[in-house]
Amino acid sequence: MNYTAEKLEKSQVKFNYTVDKDAFNAAIKQAYEKNKHKYAVPGFRKGHAPQKVIEGMYGQGVFFSDAVNELIDSSLSELEKSADYDFVAVDSVCDVDMTEDGGVKYSIVMVVKPEVTLGQYKGLSVAKKAVKVTAKEVDEKIAQEQEKQARLIDVDTAAENGNTVTIDFVGSVNGEKFEGGSAENYDLELGSNTFIPGFEE
Repeated sequence: MNYTAEKLEKSQVKFNYTVDKDAFNAAIKQAYEKNKHKYAVPGFRKGHAPQKVIEGMYGQGVFFSDAVNELIDSSLSELEKSADYDFVAVDSVCDVDMTEDGGVKYSIVMVVKPEVTLGQYKGLSVAKKAVKVTAKEVDEKIAQEQEKQARLIDVDTAAENGNTVTIDFVGSVNGEKFEGGSAENYDLELGSNTFIPGFEE
């Protein structure tokens, strides 16, 4: 089988095949041998009717489709072995038609890995951006880390701002308790102003 390759857009290559009459007739014969059991012909056991009889009864082109599919499968198998292209997938089969000499032609569009051309990247330099950190920023960061790692310890001194106290409390409006307004063993940091004004006093 002869073919020509045509590069298309979007990383595709179109392979145009031309199969001469003798090769196509051989493919039809092969399709007949493979599929003759599918056709019932009066006077013959199934699968034993001659090719010409089946063609006369079901039409001259009864095996054309199977023959073309066999040729396409064979072409795909050969393409996959080719070292000239790095195939990704089959996009489509198109342009199937008979030739004037009794052969057949068809095209297979394949997706190939895109060709990438790298620009100049060796010897390039990148300006480093200077980063300045002030002593204040360092102190603030250290204080944040110390706060994260801090542990609570019990002391016997009067509570003051910054201390954490464990309390039980009951909230009410006009002498009536309200939902979510009470807790036991609640840890409260004095000076955090977590609750309503005056609560910590």
